Parts: sequence; C-alpha cells; structure tokens
Amino acid sequence: IHVHRFTKSIYVYYPQRQETRDGAFAAAVAKRFSHPCLIPITFHNSQCYIETEMLVEYGEVPWVVIHTMDGKHEIIPIKASAPPADSNKASSSSPQRSDASAEGGEGSGQSQDKLNFSPIDVKAAANDLLNTVVAKAAAMGEAVENIAATTTLLHDRPPQNQYLRINYQWYGDSMEERSTHLVHWNWDSSKVIPSTKFKDSDVRDRLNYDGRFPNTMQSIAAAKSEKGRLAKASDRSGLGAIRSGQAKRQSSRYVRGHEIG
Repeated sequence: IHVHRFTKSIYVYYPQRQETRDGAFAAAVAKRFSHPCLIPITFHNSQCYIETEMLVEYGEVPWVVIHTMDGKHEIIPIKASAPPADSNKASSSSPQRSDASAEGGEGSGQSQDKLNFSPIDVKAAANDLLNTVVAKAAAMGEAVENIAATTTLLHDRPPQNQYLRINYQWYGDSMEERSTHLVHWNWDSSKVIPSTKFKDSDVRDRLNYDGRFPNTMQSIAAAKSEKGRLAKASDRSGLGAIRSGQAKRQSSRYVRGHEIG
C-alpha cells in the first residue's frame, strides 16, 4: 500500500462506546482499517507516521485525519451503514441469547445485535475507506505548491515506521488530564520524609533514658558510683555535704577553744 510521498501522517480516532448499530459498525471498520491497512502504509512509506487512538467517550462517527508536509490536513469522517442483522442466523446459532434478549427487553437485544457483524462486511468497508484515504492523500500531495522546500523536509524527516501506535487509549489533551488516574502528591516529598539521623539518641533524650536496662553491669556500676559520691563528705552534694556544713558552722563558733560571742 503506497500513499503520496508528501503524506506526513495519518491519524484514526474512534470512540470507545456507541449507542447505535451504525456507530458500532463504523468503530469496527476503524479498528479493521488500523491493523491491515495502516501498518503496511507506515512500513512501505517510512515518512508517514500513523496512530490510532481510542477516545474514552461515547460517539457514533470515527474519523481519519491526513496531514501533509506543507502543514495542511483533511478530515475524513467514517460514516458506514451497518448491514441488516440476520435474525434467523443469530437465533439458530445462539438460542440462549434470544431468550436473554426477550427477557431483558429491546435494549438488551439491540446491544447484542451490535456485535453481530460479518467479517466480510467489515473488511469490505475498510477497503473502501482505504481507497478513499489513498485518493485523498494523493490529491493533497499533488496540491502542494512549494515542491522544492517540501522535498527538503521529506529528505530531512527521520523514518517514522519505528513509532507505531495502534488502539492507543487517549486520556486527554493536557498533562493534567492524562495523569488523572495517577496518585498526586500535593506536598514536597523531601519535607515529609522523616529524618533518621540521630533518631535513637533523640528519642532517648526525650525519654531521659540512656539506652541501658537497670540489670546491666553498666547500670549497676553507675548506681554504685553515684551512691558512693552521695556518701562522701567532701562532695558538695548529698547527705555528706549537709553534715559537713553543720560541723563547719558549729566549729566556727570556737577559736582556739574559746567561744566567740
């Protein structure tokens, strides 16, 4: 499958959900056109970029967008009429489906008929769409005015057949819309991460705890040394200091055995 050498890209857009049988058939034609038609186009025409995007919305008319090297584009709507459903064949092949549609009403029966498309009809409609796209691309390529500058752009353009997107789901035009299904952090990560530097020592300082249990040898030795320090009279703290102070005040009343005052 060859298109005009000035064809820059071909995009196909089709909605995910449809309400009518014609809309479902048009979406099936767009999917069929994407696989056996667009892929040979990009491999036989390396300058042409292709992409098929599924829009997460309801719609009845898919469309094809053709871009040329000079910046122009054309939109081709895919308006395909669905062939009439063969009710006898559907009822004979799947009797349970007819019973379910009878119980569910007209809405459920219509939804089941949307998928009852013959591959031959879909292929024929896709081939007609391919002929329309190739003819439109040829007409747009022949209408290019500045052929020399467009040819320079063609030779400078890298091969586009290394980029291939088929049935690509589109989440939105902006980065915010495309990231709506992701978790958003509204704060700075560096500020909410707890600091682990000197974490144990900080916790022990807040608890007034040195990190040792009372039954360890270090704690017992520290208790003994503290007990001995409190018992010394030369120390300025503890019970020994109180007794030493009383003795000094009492001895200060006597000078060489004589009471003062």
